[in-house]
Parts: sequence; structure tokens; C-alpha cells
Amino acid sequence: MKKNTRAIYFVLLCMIMVLSACGKAGDKLSSKDFSYANIQLGYDAQPYFDEMVGGIARVEKGYYYLSNDVENNCTYLMYFDENTQNAVPVCNKAECSHKAASDCDAVFSKDPIEGIGTPYGLWYYEGSLYIIINKLDINTELTNCDLYQISLDGSKRIKYIELFKTKNFGFVPYCHRGFLYIALDYDEDEVELYRVKLKKGAELEQIYTFKAEAANILDYQPYKKGIAFKCFSMEDGKIVSCVKYYDAETNEITELVSGLNDMSYRIIDNNYYYMIDKDLYVYNMDTKDSNLLYTFDYQVYLSYDGKYLYGDVCTGALLLPADEHYIYVLDTEGNLVDKIQTVSNCSCSFGDEKYLFQTFDLNENLVRLDESVIKAFDKSQIGTGKQEWIELPNTTVKQ
Repeated sequence: MKKNTRAIYFVLLCMIMVLSACGKAGDKLSSKDFSYANIQLGYDAQPYFDEMVGGIARVEKGYYYLSNDVENNCTYLMYFDENTQNAVPVCNKAECSHKAASDCDAVFSKDPIEGIGTPYGLWYYEGSLYIIINKLDINTELTNCDLYQISLDGSKRIKYIELFKTKNFGFVPYCHRGFLYIALDYDEDEVELYRVKLKKGAELEQIYTFKAEAANILDYQPYKKGIAFKCFSMEDGKIVSCVKYYDAETNEITELVSGLNDMSYRIIDNNYYYMIDKDLYVYNMDTKDSNLLYTFDYQVYLSYDGKYLYGDVCTGALLLPADEHYIYVLDTEGNLVDKIQTVSNCSCSFGDEKYLFQTFDLNENLVRLDESVIKAFDKSQIGTGKQEWIELPNTTVKQ
């Protein structure tokens, strides 16, 4: 009876989320500039999660996330309810065991013969989830990369778009306002940026080519009516970078920032926050002035959730002792608000205004764990001295 009740509750919750998304359709047709203060769920990118290739997707009442089960060679699609702080597999089958070998809606088997493939990325758009599935073709030795549409209750999976076949798995996708963006480096010194509309059967459209020594395109962010992205290359043995802006309405590409050669950035209105070594600077794109805001103890990766800036030592210093791993929390003036204790060898999704998440892939000896574990942190604790993490299950049963 409990299984039936939970399944019915989950289906009803998904129906409410779909109806909520449909009700905002009129707003989504507008071409307003992107704003952290007014992110439209199911339409705008979720920049507070996408820095880690979108492994978590915020919806109206909670969060979907992917969780690996290494021992059973599969991935689970999970749902975390922000009110109850409980997580469940995304499956509405009342009597389902949720085992890896079952036909559970939440399971993505990565078996090279019978499995569906490896999920990569997770996005929410207009009442549905979208996931890239990568599967190696053992005959051609090419990886088939396809975009799947998944219903919020997990019951429907549709191969939505056949993206491409590749030998290089190093692409980084990004989803914003009905388009998926992907940079593909078919040549060491040339990268092509594509977009594809989230419409069944749509095809890739090339929008930009970047040619330079060791060229690469990474670190997408929503900006105005399109996206900002960073171009990396090598000059005289040194890494250089610039940030460009793609206007999705005019298809024009312009350069926003160059010459700073930073490794991590966030754009907030007309202010460009960036990291040089351990130092956080802010660059005003109107006045062209730069100011030092804060010096971290270590190199960090920079993120922003609409209120606070975050510096993640985990990304910048993998081998630090466990008691020196922190997420630094700063206001936009560079004042330290809090330092959140983490653990060694983890990756962070800095989250929206409510929660941040961590995925632990390795133990203290850098040995791969049998199962990845995801923890959530309630941001209402920031600045209070309280730091309690919520441990979320990646599977509800042992095999």
C-alpha cells in the first residue's frame, strides 16, 4: 500500500509541474534579457547547476538528479523533494523493485550490448526532462550521441534527436531557451560551435568556428538574449582566453572580454567577475575598470546563484587534506560570508538560492567508490554557523 501511495503522489506531483510550466508559456515567448533575478524555470538555462554539465535540474517543487551505481553499471534518475528533503527514484510503477536488472523507469543501464547507454547532462524545458545518451557502437567504434526526452514521472523515454557520432567524448553541452549548444573539436586547432532546437528530429546548426593553437570552447553562461562562452587557446606556450557573446535572435557573435586570460568567470549584469590564480577581481564592462575583491587560500572555481558568489576549493585543489576543503561564500562586494566545510575529492553543483549539492566520486585514498553519493546543503544555514548536510540515496535498494 505504501508503494502504491508513493507512486500516486509522485504522478500527481509531476502533473502539477507540467501544468505550471504550461501556464507560463506566454511569458516564455518574450525576448527579455536573461536575469538571475527572474530565471524562468523550464525555459532559461540553470547556470547555478550547469557548471558541472547539468547533472541536476531544478523544477517547480524540487530537483532531478543523476546518480551512478558503479557496481551495477547503471545510472539512476532521482527526484529530491525540496519540502520533505527526501529523494526517490523517478519511477511510477507501484510494485517496482528499482533494481538495476529490472525494467524500472529510473534505471539507465550502461551495458554495452543491452543497455540504453550512458546519460550525460540533465535539463528541464517546458515540462519535460532532456538527457544526452552516449552509446558505443562496437562495430564502428564510434559513440552515438542522442538527445532523449523524458517525462517527469519517468514513464516515457523518446529518442528525440540523433545528434552525432564521434570518437571524441570531450564535448560539453549547454541548454538555454529551447536550444542545446555543443562545441565539437574535430581538429586540434579548430572548434565548431553548434546549436540544435529542442524539437523532435531537429538538426545541428553550426553557428561559430574558433581557429587557434589548441583551440577549445568551454564555460557557457546565459547572457542577454543568448549565451556567453569562453574560447581558450595557446600562445607562446601560455594559455590565453577571451569571452564571446552569441545573440540567439540576430545570430551575431561579438567579443565581450579579452586579454584577462582568467580561468573562471561569472557575468552579473555588466560586471565580469573572474579569477587570476588565487585572486578574485571584478571588471566593469562599461568603464573597463578592474578591482581586486578577495584573495582565496587556494585556486578556486567561481560560481554564482543570484545572491552569493562561490569559490570551490575542491575543484582547484583535489589533493588538499580533508579539513582544508571549503566552499567559500562571498557577497558581490567581495566580503566573506561563510566557509562551508566539504570533504576531499568531490565535485560541486553550487545550486540555486535554496540548495547546493555535492557528488563524491573518490575516497580519501583516491579510490573509486562502489556507488557515488550525493549530498544536499540547505542554504538557509549560510552565515548561521550551522552546517548540516542531507545525504541523498542514489538507489533505494541494494541489489
